[in-house]
Amino acid sequence: MDAVLAAVLAVVPGTTVAQLQGLMWQDDGAAVLRLTIAGALLVGFGYVLMLRRAPDRRAALRRANLRALPLLGLPLLGLLLDPEVATTRGGLVLASVLAWGVMAGASVLQGRVRAPRRAHRAELLGVVAAALLVGGWLARLALIRHASMQTNTYDFGLFVNAIWNTSQGRPFVCSLVPTGSVLDEHVSLALLPFAVLMKAGLPPSGFLVLQAIWISLGAVPLYLLARRHIGASGGRVFALAYLLHPSVHVNALWDFHPMSFAAPLLIALVLYGERRRLQVGFVASAAGLLMLREEFAFVLVAFSMTLALRGQTRRAAGLAVGAIAFLVVLNVSMGHTSSHLARYADVAERGGGGIVGMMLATMFEPAFVLGYALTYAKVVYVSIQAAGVLGMAVLVRRAWPMLALAAAFSMLASSRAVYNPFFHYTTMLYPLALAWAPLGLSRLAALRWSSVPLALRRRALITAVGMASIGLSLTYGGLHGNDVFRAGFRAPRREISKSALERLDWLKAQLAAIPADVPIAVTGRVGPHAATRTRVYAYPAEHDVEALVVFQGDLRKEDKVALRAAVSQGEWAVAASSGSLAVYRRPSP
Repeated sequence: MDAVLAAVLAVVPGTTVAQLQGLMWQDDGAAVLRLTIAGALLVGFGYVLMLRRAPDRRAALRRANLRALPLLGLPLLGLLLDPEVATTRGGLVLASVLAWGVMAGASVLQGRVRAPRRAHRAELLGVVAAALLVGGWLARLALIRHASMQTNTYDFGLFVNAIWNTSQGRPFVCSLVPTGSVLDEHVSLALLPFAVLMKAGLPPSGFLVLQAIWISLGAVPLYLLARRHIGASGGRVFALAYLLHPSVHVNALWDFHPMSFAAPLLIALVLYGERRRLQVGFVASAAGLLMLREEFAFVLVAFSMTLALRGQTRRAAGLAVGAIAFLVVLNVSMGHTSSHLARYADVAERGGGGIVGMMLATMFEPAFVLGYALTYAKVVYVSIQAAGVLGMAVLVRRAWPMLALAAAFSMLASSRAVYNPFFHYTTMLYPLALAWAPLGLSRLAALRWSSVPLALRRRALITAVGMASIGLSLTYGGLHGNDVFRAGFRAPRREISKSALERLDWLKAQLAAIPADVPIAVTGRVGPHAATRTRVYAYPAEHDVEALVVFQGDLRKEDKVALRAAVSQGEWAVAASSGSLAVYRRPSP
């Protein structure tokens, strides 16, 4: 059997290359045969090197087969790189990712036990450098996306307008929302430091750069957390798993959202919360999360349960009281209730409406709630967030309150965007799935599921995480050219064309020609470039405006009909146009 397995492993590389090149379906048997023979010779040479000095050839062949086992996963590349399979059969892709990781992990079970190597400061600096490198690449893609007019009024234009108004002494005012205040959407006190930066001269595009780099730096606390539980090699692999995670790329590229900044803070919260002594990092992480968005107060309450399960009752009580007090202050002083509660309308209405209705439905109609939550799309969504680390966070019992809340945030939603893997709502789950996984891996390795030494079991699981993360990123990640990946609604541009730059220059010139005090209405992809004005509204506007700046691709069919009718009736006249952009002004009397 060992010889048969070796023969199978030898032919896999060549046939996989033939499969990826499409030769299997082109009836080119000669080319397939040449690739198969070349691959077999290469693998055979490796076997010869491993067996030539072995006193027991049979045992050596068995060890060689185990080390070469990941070759069996090569045919899975066809699934991982197939856009149609990834978008229609996500469960099959995730099973392939899991299988690839398991095979890679099994290949190191027969290795040698090595003495653990002490982590040096240079290694931490290397993780920081890798995070900055990935963050810089994502920042480049974000700037290209913005210059190509792929950013949107909702939400980049909305936040730019609110930050700009705040920098001008009008805190949280935003003309792009119907109520005139961004606080009626979400309470994000984190906009205040961005207003200071804008006042100091940072342009809106700078927010995209800061977002990409900050999110990428989440690899650093995860490295420290993993290093504590599973050693330096585990820290490196988990830092890599973070930087390869599709949700990191999504949040760095999908416009600008304060919520996206939460990933490093959530991981840091777990890092410092695991320490017995209260540290500044813990307080800073909790305070930062509260500043980002009001939903994170519920996350902190869930984390207080985690602390209580660990015996840190005083810190748990303080954290819970602080988070609840924050929510009470929001409701009493601002009368704030998130407009996004409508995204959970189906479950809420089942219990009578509102947050109370959601709680009642969860308690008294569990069959309905479970059936609503465990749909195929939602299960695939949750699995994508955890597949890169093999879902090991669920092995940590005290993490269950946080994980349950994060999963419910998406799985109870009636809005597709909340459980779409290419939107910023992923921030509620993926940092926690990553942060708790090193402890879960440590506990799984400690179980006596094999006679293999503990160090090898741990190394096997770490290897499995590394390979699974690579597989997940190949299918859903955004670092490489990937037809599956989306930043929100669209695939991001990866290069900026000369025509796109000329279009952007034309748009800026037209906006500059409209006096700053003139009220204007803009369509979705124009909004981020026109948001630094006092009276800018989303088209079609409910306010009286004197100019329209329109990107034709943003208009629905009924909008185009209405605009043509308004032009024919003399309400609007085309003042300037270039390609898909047009500026309309009121005609002179």
